[in-house]
Amino acid sequence: MIFTPQYHLRAQKNLRFPDGEVGHIICAEREHTDNFTNFDGVSYSIHLLCAGRGHLIKANGTSRTLEKGDIFQRPSNQPHSTIVDQEHGPWLERYIYMNGRVAKRLTALGYLPIPQLSRENAGLFTEYFIRLSDAIHRFDKAERANQEILLLLTNCCQALAQHAQPNANSSLIEQACSYLDTDITSNISLEQLAVKLGVSYNILRKRFKETKGCSLRDYRITRRINLAKQFLACGMSVTEVAEKLAYCSPFAFSKQFKQYTGVSPSSFT
Repeated sequence: MIFTPQYHLRAQKNLRFPDGEVGHIICAEREHTDNFTNFDGVSYSIHLLCAGRGHLIKANGTSRTLEKGDIFQRPSNQPHSTIVDQEHGPWLERYIYMNGRVAKRLTALGYLPIPQLSRENAGLFTEYFIRLSDAIHRFDKAERANQEILLLLTNCCQALAQHAQPNANSSLIEQACSYLDTDITSNISLEQLAVKLGVSYNILRKRFKETKGCSLRDYRITRRINLAKQFLACGMSVTEVAEKLAYCSPFAFSKQFKQYTGVSPSSFT
Protein backbone atom coordinates (compact mmCIF):
# COMPACT_ATOMS: atom_id res chain seq x y z
CA MET A 1 0.00 0.00 0.00
CA ILE A 2 1.31 3.46 -0.91
CA PHE A 3 1.12 5.97 1.94
CA THR A 4 -0.02 9.46 1.02
CA PRO A 5 1.68 12.15 3.12
CA GLN A 6 -0.66 14.06 5.41
CA TYR A 7 -0.38 17.82 4.87
CA HIS A 8 -1.58 20.55 7.18
CA LEU A 9 -1.40 23.87 5.36
CA ARG A 10 -0.96 26.76 7.80
CA ALA A 11 -0.71 29.60 5.30
CA GLN A 12 0.29 30.37 1.73
CA LYS A 13 0.73 33.57 -0.23
CA ASN A 14 1.65 34.78 -3.70
CA LEU A 15 4.14 37.64 -3.53
CA ARG A 16 4.20 40.09 -6.41
CA PHE A 17 7.55 41.78 -6.99
CA PRO A 18 8.05 45.25 -8.53
CA ASP A 19 9.21 43.74 -11.84
CA GLY A 20 5.96 41.79 -12.13
CA GLU A 21 7.31 38.37 -11.13
CA VAL A 22 5.20 36.39 -8.68
CA GLY A 23 6.74 34.34 -5.89
CA HIS A 24 5.12 31.87 -3.54
CA ILE A 25 5.58 31.02 0.13
CA ILE A 26 4.01 28.22 2.15
CA CYS A 27 4.00 27.53 5.89
CA ALA A 28 2.89 23.94 6.48
CA GLU A 29 3.34 20.66 8.30
CA ARG A 30 3.46 17.19 6.80
CA GLU A 31 3.64 13.65 8.12
CA HIS A 32 5.28 10.63 6.49
CA THR A 33 5.48 7.02 7.54
CA ASP A 34 7.36 5.79 4.44
CA ASN A 35 10.56 6.89 2.74
CA PHE A 36 10.22 9.73 0.24
CA THR A 37 12.16 11.76 -2.32
CA ASN A 38 12.20 15.53 -2.76
CA PHE A 39 13.15 17.43 -5.90
CA ASP A 40 11.21 20.28 -7.40
CA GLY A 41 13.97 22.31 -9.00
CA VAL A 42 14.77 25.77 -7.75
CA SER A 43 12.56 25.90 -4.64
CA TYR A 44 14.07 26.22 -1.17
CA SER A 45 12.70 25.20 2.20
CA ILE A 46 13.69 25.23 5.87
CA HIS A 47 12.41 22.45 8.13
CA LEU A 48 12.03 21.53 11.78
CA LEU A 49 11.62 17.83 12.60
CA CYS A 50 8.85 17.81 15.22
CA ALA A 51 8.62 14.03 15.65
CA GLY A 52 10.31 10.89 14.41
CA ARG A 53 13.81 10.03 13.26
CA GLY A 54 15.44 9.38 9.90
CA HIS A 55 18.23 10.06 7.45
CA LEU A 56 18.57 12.74 4.78
CA ILE A 57 20.40 11.25 1.77
CA LYS A 58 21.84 13.60 -0.85
CA ALA A 59 22.33 12.71 -4.51
CA ASN A 60 26.10 12.44 -3.96
CA GLY A 61 25.56 9.72 -1.35
CA THR A 62 26.30 11.78 1.76
CA SER A 63 23.80 11.45 4.58
CA ARG A 64 22.76 13.14 7.80
CA THR A 65 20.86 11.55 10.66
CA LEU A 66 17.96 13.70 11.84
CA GLU A 67 16.14 13.48 15.15
CA LYS A 68 13.30 15.37 16.80
CA GLY A 69 14.30 19.01 17.29
CA ASP A 70 16.77 19.15 14.37
CA ILE A 71 16.54 22.00 11.86
CA PHE A 72 17.56 21.34 8.28
CA GLN A 73 17.14 22.75 4.80
CA ARG A 74 16.23 21.37 1.40
CA PRO A 75 18.27 23.61 -0.95
CA SER A 76 17.54 24.50 -4.56
CA ASN A 77 18.55 22.07 -7.30
CA GLN A 78 19.73 19.38 -4.88
CA PRO A 79 17.67 16.17 -5.17
CA HIS A 80 17.64 14.06 -2.01
CA SER A 81 15.79 11.26 -0.28
CA THR A 82 14.55 10.83 3.27
CA ILE A 83 14.72 7.44 4.97
CA VAL A 84 12.16 7.27 7.78
CA ASP A 85 13.11 5.21 10.83
CA GLN A 86 9.74 3.57 11.40
CA GLU A 87 10.72 2.30 14.86
CA HIS A 88 10.49 5.92 16.05
CA GLY A 89 7.03 6.54 14.63
CA PRO A 90 5.87 8.85 11.83
CA TRP A 91 8.10 11.60 10.47
CA LEU A 92 6.43 14.96 11.22
CA GLU A 93 8.06 18.12 9.90
CA ARG A 94 7.13 21.79 9.98
CA TYR A 95 8.53 23.87 7.15
CA ILE A 96 8.72 27.22 5.40
CA TYR A 97 8.73 26.74 1.63
CA MET A 98 9.80 29.34 -0.95
CA ASN A 99 9.41 28.79 -4.66
CA GLY A 100 12.25 29.55 -7.07
CA ARG A 101 11.50 33.25 -7.51
CA VAL A 102 11.54 33.96 -3.77
CA ALA A 103 14.59 31.75 -3.19
CA LYS A 104 16.45 33.38 -6.07
CA ARG A 105 15.90 36.86 -4.68
CA LEU A 106 16.97 35.93 -1.14
CA THR A 107 20.05 34.19 -2.58
CA ALA A 108 20.96 37.30 -4.57
CA LEU A 109 20.70 39.35 -1.37
CA GLY A 110 23.01 36.91 0.43
CA TYR A 111 20.45 35.46 2.84
CA LEU A 112 20.45 31.99 1.24
CA PRO A 113 21.80 29.39 1.47
CA ILE A 114 22.16 29.34 5.25
CA PRO A 115 25.67 27.97 5.99
CA GLN A 116 24.53 25.70 8.80
CA LEU A 117 21.60 25.26 11.16
CA SER A 118 21.59 24.59 14.89
CA ARG A 119 18.93 22.61 16.78
CA GLU A 120 19.31 25.21 19.54
CA ASN A 121 17.28 27.51 17.31
CA ALA A 122 14.20 25.28 17.09
CA GLY A 123 12.29 27.82 19.19
CA LEU A 124 13.42 30.66 16.95
CA PHE A 125 12.29 28.82 13.82
CA THR A 126 8.91 28.09 15.38
CA GLU A 127 8.51 31.75 16.34
CA TYR A 128 9.12 32.89 12.75
CA PHE A 129 6.90 30.12 11.39
CA ILE A 130 4.03 31.45 13.52
CA ARG A 131 4.77 35.08 12.70
CA LEU A 132 4.88 34.38 8.96
CA SER A 133 1.63 32.43 9.11
CA ASP A 134 -0.02 35.24 11.05
CA ALA A 135 1.29 37.90 8.65
CA ILE A 136 -0.07 36.03 5.64
CA HIS A 137 -3.51 35.81 7.26
CA ARG A 138 -3.46 39.34 8.66
CA PHE A 139 -2.62 41.52 5.69
CA ASP A 140 -5.12 42.04 2.90
CA LYS A 141 -3.30 44.63 0.81
CA ALA A 142 -0.77 42.96 -1.47
CA GLU A 143 1.91 45.63 -1.19
CA ARG A 144 1.91 45.67 2.60
CA ALA A 145 1.84 41.88 2.72
CA ASN A 146 4.86 41.68 0.42
CA GLN A 147 6.88 44.05 2.59
CA GLU A 148 5.96 42.35 5.86
CA ILE A 149 6.47 38.79 4.66
CA LEU A 150 9.76 39.44 2.84
CA LEU A 151 11.08 41.27 5.91
CA LEU A 152 10.13 38.36 8.15
CA LEU A 153 11.75 35.90 5.73
CA THR A 154 15.03 37.80 5.61
CA ASN A 155 15.04 38.23 9.39
CA CYS A 156 14.39 34.51 9.81
CA CYS A 157 17.28 33.54 7.53
CA GLN A 158 19.61 36.04 9.20
CA ALA A 159 18.76 34.81 12.67
CA LEU A 160 19.16 31.13 11.83
CA ALA A 161 22.51 31.82 10.15
CA GLN A 162 24.03 33.47 13.23
CA HIS A 163 25.31 30.18 14.61
CA ALA A 164 27.47 29.74 11.52
CA GLN A 165 29.49 32.82 12.44
CA PRO A 166 32.91 32.55 14.14
CA ASN A 167 31.60 33.82 17.47
CA ALA A 168 28.71 31.35 17.53
CA ASN A 169 30.19 29.33 20.39
CA SER A 170 30.63 32.29 22.70
CA SER A 171 28.19 32.80 25.50
CA LEU A 172 24.92 34.30 24.39
CA ILE A 173 24.82 36.65 27.37
CA GLU A 174 28.46 37.68 26.86
CA GLN A 175 27.65 38.57 23.27
CA ALA A 176 24.62 40.60 24.34
CA CYS A 177 26.60 42.47 27.01
CA SER A 178 29.48 43.07 24.60
CA TYR A 179 27.14 44.65 22.07
CA LEU A 180 25.32 46.80 24.63
CA ASP A 181 28.62 47.88 26.21
CA THR A 182 30.34 48.85 22.96
CA ASP A 183 27.33 50.36 21.17
CA ILE A 184 25.78 52.34 24.00
CA THR A 185 24.50 55.06 21.68
CA SER A 186 22.96 52.64 19.18
CA ASN A 187 19.20 52.86 18.77
CA ILE A 188 18.86 49.25 17.64
CA SER A 189 15.82 47.69 19.28
CA LEU A 190 16.28 44.80 21.68
CA GLU A 191 14.22 42.65 19.32
CA GLN A 192 16.72 43.45 16.55
CA LEU A 193 19.57 42.61 18.91
CA ALA A 194 18.02 39.18 19.48
CA VAL A 195 17.94 38.64 15.70
CA LYS A 196 21.63 39.56 15.49
CA LEU A 197 22.40 36.99 18.17
CA GLY A 198 20.35 34.29 16.48
CA VAL A 199 17.71 33.72 19.15
CA SER A 200 14.16 34.82 19.74
CA TYR A 201 13.63 37.94 21.84
CA ASN A 202 11.75 35.98 24.50
CA ILE A 203 14.63 33.53 24.93
CA LEU A 204 17.23 36.31 25.10
CA ARG A 205 15.15 38.32 27.56
CA LYS A 206 14.60 35.33 29.85
CA ARG A 207 18.20 34.08 29.81
CA PHE A 208 19.57 37.57 30.33
CA LYS A 209 17.38 38.18 33.38
CA GLU A 210 18.31 34.79 34.84
CA THR A 211 22.03 35.42 34.34
CA LYS A 212 22.42 39.14 35.08
CA GLY A 213 19.54 39.68 37.51
CA CYS A 214 18.18 42.63 35.53
CA SER A 215 16.33 43.16 32.29
CA LEU A 216 18.01 43.95 28.97
CA ARG A 217 16.39 47.37 29.02
CA ASP A 218 17.66 48.18 32.52
CA TYR A 219 21.14 46.95 31.64
CA ARG A 220 21.30 49.20 28.59
CA ILE A 221 19.93 52.26 30.43
CA THR A 222 22.27 51.75 33.40
CA ARG A 223 25.26 51.71 31.05
CA ARG A 224 24.07 54.94 29.44
CA ILE A 225 23.49 56.62 32.81
CA ASN A 226 26.93 55.61 34.07
CA LEU A 227 28.52 57.05 30.95
CA ALA A 228 26.40 60.19 31.31
CA LYS A 229 27.76 60.66 34.84
CA GLN A 230 31.28 60.60 33.45
CA PHE A 231 30.45 63.17 30.77
CA LEU A 232 28.74 65.45 33.30
CA ALA A 233 31.70 65.16 35.65
CA CYS A 234 33.92 66.33 32.79
CA GLY A 235 31.87 69.51 32.45
CA MET A 236 29.64 68.65 29.51
CA SER A 237 26.22 70.30 29.44
CA VAL A 238 22.96 68.37 29.73
CA THR A 239 22.22 69.11 26.07
CA GLU A 240 25.65 67.88 24.97
CA VAL A 241 25.32 64.65 26.94
CA ALA A 242 21.81 64.01 25.64
CA GLU A 243 23.04 64.46 22.06
CA LYS A 244 26.16 62.34 22.56
CA LEU A 245 24.14 59.45 24.02
CA ALA A 246 21.53 59.64 21.24
CA TYR A 247 18.55 60.67 23.39
CA CYS A 248 15.72 62.21 21.43
CA SER A 249 15.85 65.37 23.55
CA PRO A 250 17.52 66.85 26.66
CA PHE A 251 14.16 66.50 28.43
CA ALA A 252 14.02 62.74 27.73
CA PHE A 253 17.58 62.35 28.99
CA SER A 254 16.90 64.39 32.14
CA LYS A 255 13.77 62.43 32.93
CA GLN A 256 15.50 59.06 32.61
CA PHE A 257 18.59 60.23 34.48
CA LYS A 258 16.51 61.34 37.46
CA GLN A 259 14.46 58.13 37.35
CA TYR A 260 17.62 56.02 37.72
CA THR A 261 19.72 58.25 40.00
CA GLY A 262 17.17 60.21 42.06
CA VAL A 263 18.68 63.56 41.03
CA SER A 264 18.50 65.69 37.91
CA PRO A 265 21.59 65.83 35.64
CA SER A 266 21.84 69.57 36.13
CA SER A 267 22.33 69.11 39.88
CA PHE A 268 24.61 66.07 39.57
CA THR A 269 28.16 66.68 40.83
